[in-house]
Amino acid sequence: MELTYQEVYHMNPIQARRRIVHIYQQTQNHCETARRCKTSPQLVRKWVKRYQQYGEQGLHDLPETPKR
Repeated sequence: MELTYQEVYHMNPIQARRRIVHIYQQTQNHCETARRCKTSPQLVRKWVKRYQQYGEQGLHDLPETPKR
């Protein structure tokens, strides 16, 4: 169930992140998920962790506010 470049390119960011989490839930492997989604294992870890912590809302971008 690999994604083609065309599929990834035409997805909105939330759909792509949801797909990453879904594939990870099937494989339980960051590297295999990254290979199938044509991304990095670090990115897979990031979105899986956010999904586990915050659910569906974790897949949205965080607001860019100053840290001061």
